[in-house]
Amino acid sequence: DACQAIGGTYKGKPLGSIGHLGCFSFDFVKTITCGEGGAVITNNEQYYLNADHYSDHGHDHIGNDRGAETHPFLGYNFRISELHAAVGLAQVQRLPEFLQIQKRNLNILKEALANIK
Repeated sequence: DACQAIGGTYKGKPLGSIGHLGCFSFDFVKTITCGEGGAVITNNEQYYLNADHYSDHGHDHIGNDRGAETHPFLGYNFRISELHAAVGLAQVQRLPEFLQIQKRNLNILKEALANIK
């Protein structure tokens, strides 16, 4: 779970990419936000398919007719809306800026705390 660590690294690897799956939260207090929701990342095709199906009522997303899709297993409705996703994409593009702001704020706090015995 790297929900608050997007943009960070450990031993040169992006946080969220070290295990089989990485999870990021995009609620309003995170580094990037789209109001709600999150993302799961993986480079394993089976994990990807399972997450994709599970997050959308178990739909398999095969074909262009949503009513004709099968449901390989029980799923839930964990999708975010297209509007929230568009906001999220815009936020991702601004990630370097947000990280710079966080680093500046960290330095302000460090300087302020340095004067406390």
